[in-house]
Amino acid sequence: MDCYEELDTDARDEKFHYTLRNFINYLESTHDDDWTIDVVKNKAGTKNCLFGHLWDFAGGNDNEEAGNRLWDWFESAVSTTHYVYPINDGKNPKYQQETPKLRCIHFLKDLYNGRELTTFEGIDKGMFLMRKEEGDMSKAYRTVSPWHSALNIPA
Repeated sequence: MDCYEELDTDARDEKFHYTLRNFINYLESTHDDDWTIDVVKNKAGTKNCLFGHLWDFAGGNDNEEAGNRLWDWFESAVSTTHYVYPINDGKNPKYQQETPKLRCIHFLKDLYNGRELTTFEGIDKGMFLMRKEEGDMSKAYRTVSPWHSALNIPA
């Protein structure tokens, strides 16, 4: 059993913060020239985007199962490739730091400190906004996230 086996995909719990903090520390130890844009890893395998660094952090080259598990957890619990790639590549206007490394670390620190929404929080917000615009589409969707009260969103 590795340390990524029991990570919850729907909670900002102690394991979430511990794992995310360790990943941020790992990213801070990388060099700017270890980063790339437009691909996960370059052909030589010497440069990564955030997700390539996530794979390396998990030891994915030596343990593909651990790499896949941490990648799945990150996409489900933290943020998706759809949201992260533009940050990594400098195309998100909110994150315009000089390098992909600095942009990604800034984003992850914002997420860690609650200034960005996790994957599920973003889905919940999107569903709430859609319900608000289009009416109560169904009575089946009733998720109450911790940030509902902070944003004055009714349960």
